[in-house]
Formats: sequence, structure tokens, C-alpha cells
Amino acid sequence: MRKIRTMSSDDKLVAQRRKMIVEKALQVFLKKGYERATMRDIGKACGMTHGNLYNYIASKEDLRHLILMRDIDGAARLRDYRTKLGDVTCARVLSECMAHFLRGMDSMTGPLLFFDREVYKFPQEDRRVALAAEVAVVSFFEELLREGVEAGEFQVRNPTLLAHDILMYGHDWAVRRWFLKQHVTLEEYIEHHVRLVLESVTTKARQAARTSSTASAAQVQNGIDGVK
Repeated sequence: MRKIRTMSSDDKLVAQRRKMIVEKALQVFLKKGYERATMRDIGKACGMTHGNLYNYIASKEDLRHLILMRDIDGAARLRDYRTKLGDVTCARVLSECMAHFLRGMDSMTGPLLFFDREVYKFPQEDRRVALAAEVAVVSFFEELLREGVEAGEFQVRNPTLLAHDILMYGHDWAVRRWFLKQHVTLEEYIEHHVRLVLESVTTKARQAARTSSTASAAQVQNGIDGVK
């Protein structure tokens, strides 16, 4: 994260004020567009004078960067959550982590809409950061799927693609919940998609196990018949 100028030496106050300013700036950017919005618009939304705003933020570019960095550690939070689950089955880990991720996406509507509209205007460095954050989430779920395969719980043809699907379930809820909430609650949405993923990976594993078991039984029977 790049260093952002401030005129205050009170780090706690700066953090509190910036959090509020970022929230208000995001609302202004979504309403007016990043290019049309001015620092005066943002100051008015924050209930601050134009001059006071500059005590904590130097430019719109600073605000854009802070919005980007606000939710950049999604994969790290997922890993912390995974650690807290302890020693449980791969299916339990996947279902719990998916639910945790999807609940978190319920508060991401504003940032995702902003990124979708404005990301092509971001400096190259910020675009790389945004992409890396999404890749990290995909990598996290890919690891969970591969662990399940290694443990014999899952059978997945393309873990990377399925992990990307999980990411997009979160994006879909965040940007289309205005429509989805007319038909399902967040918890129903989570239950549906967790079940969808688990059935796709565990049913195949059970089918493979049954096929293997049937083949083994046939081999044994053939061996017995051969002895006879």
C-alpha cells in the first residue's frame, strides 16, 4: 500500500476519518462517476469542509487507492477462518469457507460496482493489485478442492475452474442481490451454491468408489471362478 499524505499526527483519528471518508467517497463515485466527482462533492457528503478533508486525504487518486486496498485481504481472512475450523473433513472445510466467503460478499456491492466501472482507468499497479486479490481467492478454493482430491473425498476434473466459479457466485450476489433478494435470502443462496458444489465433487467421488468396488468384486469373483 502506498503512503498517503496526512496533516494529522493522530494515527487513530486518521484511520477513523479515512474509513468514513472512503465510505462516503464510494457513494459519490457510484452516483456521479469517478471523473465527474470532485473533492468538494466528497467533503459535502462527509459533512466536512473542503480544507478539512485535505487533512486526511490528498487527492481523489488516494481515495481510489484506499477503496481498492480496503478489501484486498480477502484470501488472508479466508485462511484465518480455515485455521479456526481445525481438523475437520474436507467437505466441511469447503462448505464452511464458501459460506463465510459468500456472507462477506454481501457488503461488497459498492466496491465491486466501482471496480467494474472504473478499473480500466486505474494505474497499472492498482490493476495488478486488484487482479492479484481475486487470483488469491481462487487459489485458496483451488487448494481446498485439491486437498479433498488427495484425501479421497472429492473428484474434480478442473479445480481451478470450479474455484473460479465459487468466486463468481460471490460476485453475482454482490452485484445482483437487488434482483436475487426478491427470490431468495442470502442464507438460501449460500445453501444452494454450497450444495451445488459439494454434490458436484462428492457424488463423482462416490460413483468412482462404487465403480472401483464393483470392479474389485468382479475381479475377486473371477478369481474364485477360475479356481473352480
